[in-house]
Amino acid sequence: MLATVDKIFKVELMKMPPSLQNTLMGDLICEEEASASEVSIAIR
Repeated sequence: MLATVDKIFKVELMKMPPSLQNTLMGDLICEEEASASEVSIAIR
């Protein structure tokens, strides 16, 4: 389940412009502690 969600999230993230990706990642990290998957997506 989590792997599927992670895969969908990555695909959706790829479709977004870089500025929106940065904003989205910043919001996720601020709202809650970043999980390992979020951090790895942000780094890539």
